[in-house]
Amino acid sequence: MTPSTEARSNLTFGQELKQQRWDDHRFYHQSRITQSLHLFSALCFLASYVLVLFNPIAASLLGWTLAMWSRQIKLVISFLNLRVSTTSTT
Repeated sequence: MTPSTEARSNLTFGQELKQQRWDDHRFYHQSRITQSLHLFSALCFLASYVLVLFNPIAASLLGWTLAMWSRQIKLVISFLNLRVSTTSTT
């Protein structure tokens, strides 16, 4: 067991949860790529809310294809960043 792994294993549940929340925040909100994808998906949702008044089918396609896919890609990117970071510290 490496020293950093041993230090993490000595954390209480609350401390480990706090560390996990900080890691999630750091990799999810402080990356330019994920921020850009979040802005793109938010704009797609706003456009689909306006479009639903005129063409509901196009609005649902816009909301589910572009906005939801960009949010899922954003989650994958932040997860990969977290995995790279935790493997480099161990």
